[in-house]
Amino acid sequence: MQHLVVLRQPGALNQQLLQTVVLDSIAVAAALKLQYLWVNKLCIVQDDDANKLAQIGQMTAIYGLAWLTIVALSGTSSNTPLPVCPRGDRSSSRKSTSTP
Repeated sequence: MQHLVVLRQPGALNQQLLQTVVLDSIAVAAALKLQYLWVNKLCIVQDDDANKLAQIGQMTAIYGLAWLTIVALSGTSSNTPLPVCPRGDRSSSRKSTSTP
């Protein structure tokens, strides 16, 4: 359950810690004005086999009710940008949005 413990820490979803494909998916969802985004890696507890099995059993319902499904097939890692997103400097999008 280490994955869940890490995700429950404040700042765990800080943009600096998210992979490029997740940030690009967030940008696509925001551009389309979608209220929710399901990211398997974040929504399914990866180191809890019982939870993972239960969530995988719900994939038909989750994807069946989705308005849009983004599948990153062309990447070699989770830091490969989505082809639909601009290739500009991503460092500014990785800065934390919190203020001191």
